[in-house]
Amino acid sequence: MLEGNLRRMPRQLLRRVMAAMLPRWALIVSGPRRSRQICLTFDDGPDPAHTPRLLDVLREHRVAATFFLLGKQAAAHPHLVRQIAADGHTIANHTYTHCPAKELTARGFRDEALRTRRLLEELLGLPPRLLRPPYGKLSFGKLSHTWLSGHTAVLWDNDPKDFASTAAEPIRDWFRTHPLMGGQIVLLHDCCPYLVEVLPGLFADARDRGLEFTTLDTWVRTPFR
Repeated sequence: MLEGNLRRMPRQLLRRVMAAMLPRWALIVSGPRRSRQICLTFDDGPDPAHTPRLLDVLREHRVAATFFLLGKQAAAHPHLVRQIAADGHTIANHTYTHCPAKELTARGFRDEALRTRRLLEELLGLPPRLLRPPYGKLSFGKLSHTWLSGHTAVLWDNDPKDFASTAAEPIRDWFRTHPLMGGQIVLLHDCCPYLVEVLPGLFADARDRGLEFTTLDTWVRTPFR
C-alpha cells in the first residue's frame, strides 16, 4: 500500500518524502540546511573533448567537485578517470551505459552498477561509494539494489538543464533566477561545452555571498542538522 501511494506522488514530492524517510547513508537529495557549502556534480563523463577543459577551470579556481562517471566512458578513457581523482575530485558511479529507466530492470540496474563499481575500483584502487541512477529515476527495487551493491543513492535539488542548452547564456540565466544556496546539490554534465564559460562567474558570485564548494562524500560522512 505504501509503495503504491508513493509511486502516485509527483516526482519532486516523492523525492522529498523518500529523503525524509531514509537515513543519509541511504539517499541524499540535498545537504545540511545550515551549510554554507555547495556540491557541484558532473554526470555522464569522462568526455575526452570537454572533461580536460572542465578540469582546468576547476583547478584554476580551486573548486572540488563530484563526478558521476559512466562505466563505458571510464573504460574508454581511463587516463581521464585517474586525472579527475588526482585533481582531488570525488569519483562516483552513474551505471555503465545510462540506459533509459523504462528499459532497465532493477536487476539490470544492479548489474550495471556493479560492473562500473568494479571497473572504477580497478582503475583507482578504491570502489566508489556514491551512485546516481540515470535520469534520477529510482524505484524501490533499484534503491534496494543501490544499497546492496554498497552505494549511497544521490539525487539533486538544483538542475539548470545544461545538457539541453545550445549556448552559455541560458545556463547563466538559470543561475540568475535560481542562485546557488548552501546545502544544494547541483546537477551538471561533463559533456556540456558551455560550462567552462559559465563556471568562473558562478564561482565568483557564490564566494562573494560567503559560499564555498565541497564534495558529496563529506556530506555523507557528516551528520546533518
